Amino acid sequence: FRRKEASWLANLTGEEEGRLEQIEENLTAESVIYFRRLARVEIDAEAKQRAKAYLWAGRFELTADERRELYKSIDYNSIISDSKLPFGFVKLRLNIRLHDAEVSLLNHKARKVGMVQISASFLLSDAVGARRTKLVVSNFLLIDDVVKNSL
Repeated sequence: FRRKEASWLANLTGEEEGRLEQIEENLTAESVIYFRRLARVEIDAEAKQRAKAYLWAGRFELTADERRELYKSIDYNSIISDSKLPFGFVKLRLNIRLHDAEVSLLNHKARKVGMVQISASFLLSDAVGARRTKLVVSNFLLIDDVVKNSL
């Protein structure tokens, strides 16, 4: 597609191809289709402008009317809302991993009375139409320093 319909663009480097594959692996099929359509419309608009520029040595930027027509054809709004993004489009992914954390438990006199050791991971994924959270505790140990062998 890129060589045939957008010959003015340089070929992707190996690093760019790898990054593109990685992005597409993390998106839903609907999101990949949405962004590919967006790219096709932008390339078509640029090809149209390049044809005009070639014939009349015109400009390479879209006018306000052309930009409005482009946005209308791809159903784009400058203030992107959830309703415009495809269902399942992941807006945020947060992954926190905690390895062997220790928290000291102190009494009102600031004396150590115990300790908690924990290893855990937390995943938050915010997508259009769905939210997902996942908490995995792989290690949890509560140590009582006041009464030996009480826990």
